[in-house]
Amino acid sequence: CIRDSINGDGSITGLAVGGLPDGSVDADSLASNAVTSTKLATNAVTTNKIANGAATQAKRTYASGEIIQTVHASTTDSSYYSNSNSWTDYLSASITPTSSSNKVLIYHVVTYGGNDNSYAGGRCYRSGSGTTDTYIQTPTNYQWTESRFTDSSFMMFMNGSANDVYKMWQTTFMHVDTPASSAAVTYTFAIKADAANRTAFINRSDNNPTNGYNPRPVTTVTLMEIKG
Repeated sequence: CIRDSINGDGSITGLAVGGLPDGSVDADSLASNAVTSTKLATNAVTTNKIANGAATQAKRTYASGEIIQTVHASTTDSSYYSNSNSWTDYLSASITPTSSSNKVLIYHVVTYGGNDNSYAGGRCYRSGSGTTDTYIQTPTNYQWTESRFTDSSFMMFMNGSANDVYKMWQTTFMHVDTPASSAAVTYTFAIKADAANRTAFINRSDNNPTNGYNPRPVTTVTLMEIKG
């Protein structure tokens, strides 16, 4: 018979596979990186064997419709306005999708005011090195015959009486975009009044009173990457 013998280098001659008693090899007995992924049996690592906090966010598999990341931006600046039938940018935010197959949910709240009998529109413009630069089209502009706001993304209700010049309004724009990019994507928001004799302001009323007629205004945007 062949007897087991310990060699000078610490190896054991004659030891068959599975010959060590249960529990004789512990974590301290294993060399660093001795157990590779190819040596693990299929489904060998179960949920109960994973320590709390061991799996990082980068290793997570998201289900379709889950939120992967969120970006938020806001402004209280009241210096932005339009009175020349042209677009004036007032807020932007950028997000870098983790996959080109994912979508971006845009949630925008804009606070604004204007002079008597003004008309205004809002625009969301998408740009980036890996996507098509374009303004976001919604049913407010491509299903309606309109010559002044053909490149708008959302409507902005304006005042209809003289006293409304002391007031402000809020409009919400929500859209699920498909930038088809894993590079940084920027969404820029702009306002446009329809004529030179009409003015639309961001974060203020036309008279911009300081006597407490309105709460402090803010304009915000939240971008959420959604698993596709």
